[in-house]
Amino acid sequence: MALPNPVGLQSEVLYLPEKGHYVVLGTAGSGKTTLAILRAAYLAKANCGHDEKVLLVTFNKALVTYLKHISKGSLYRVDVVNYHRFARGYLASRNLMGNSDIVPA
Repeated sequence: MALPNPVGLQSEVLYLPEKGHYVVLGTAGSGKTTLAILRAAYLAKANCGHDEKVLLVTFNKALVTYLKHISKGSLYRVDVVNYHRFARGYLASRNLMGNSDIVPA
């Protein structure tokens, strides 16, 4: 499945400057999630070197699965993970993750 093309104001948000922080607000079904994956793909293409990646962190495993499904074959250098996996990976990289600290995912 190919990623959809941005429509309306989504194009403005998609191509905001790469530096800085932005909050994107919208009603349910307005395309915020789709825009997040499009933005991640844009940032990866525009800014990532051969060994660099963009990290897209989301709330749950179902949303990770959905994002990977709608972007199948379209994402290069983008990792999509949920907060739990991100936190566990970070703690493990700092050797702060014990065997029984958090129930495995």
